[in-house]
Amino acid sequence: MSTYYQIECPHCSNPNDINEVVCSSCGLPIPGTINVRRASLPQELLSLEVRYADAKNYLKSNNLTAEGDQLESSVKTNGKAVINTQFNFLWEWLIRNKFAYESYRRQLINGARMKAKFENDVNRTLADSILFGSTIDIIYSALSIDEEGVISYGDITIILRSGAIEKRTSALEKNSFFFINDIVKKGWLLNTALPAGYMAVWEDIFKLSISKLYLTLRTGLAYNNIARLILDSSGNRSSDEFIELYIYGKIVASTIKKIKIPLKVVTKFNPKEQLRLKELQAKYNVECY
Repeated sequence: MSTYYQIECPHCSNPNDINEVVCSSCGLPIPGTINVRRASLPQELLSLEVRYADAKNYLKSNNLTAEGDQLESSVKTNGKAVINTQFNFLWEWLIRNKFAYESYRRQLINGARMKAKFENDVNRTLADSILFGSTIDIIYSALSIDEEGVISYGDITIILRSGAIEKRTSALEKNSFFFINDIVKKGWLLNTALPAGYMAVWEDIFKLSISKLYLTLRTGLAYNNIARLILDSSGNRSSDEFIELYIYGKIVASTIKKIKIPLKVVTKFNPKEQLRLKELQAKYNVECY
């Protein structure tokens, strides 16, 4: 594994560990964030390409090429990163404190939040470390093509502007905790590389989507059916299904494209929360649905 986590410098082709930010040979910056470099490893790219080609061949052999093309087009055209949270946190973030949204680890360091319960804290920290080492600036998100979110993390769905995050965003085929749990059951050891081909950079997320979902496609799928294949959340984290996105850095207010709040939540707002909703609506694109 000594050379596994290496990528070529785009300037001089010298191999560098993905933790490096400056080439050890030419001294020029190595582009990309750690999560994007991780998804750009040669073996990751090659293995994803193989999985994608196999999926496309299966769809062709089973007369499902049109359905595969529809899935690809939907992800390319309408794929967005979504984050779910609670209303009071959203208001504190955007109106009262006006701070940037940061990763769980960064929020702990800054004192912006309390630690999760120990079991959840361990699971989050373990997944972070296995995927990205000691990096503490990874924000978790999910892929959506219809602006629906993972409601088990909060009723409020925040849709992000792709142009503001795509260069610093990577993807994993499923929830990282369940992904790691699955490979451990299959015999994966901590000192070995993760199975390759299950990560993607932003521009290849459509390939990851096809590779994951091709066996679930069938003739006559409507758009909403495809959307539920990509992200399906009923409020139970153990049964949620989605492609997990990792955004490096911070999320600032200008990164937000839209905020969606269910009417069933709005109707339960007390007078103070109603006023807070109006404050949000005055500054952001808020959809109550």
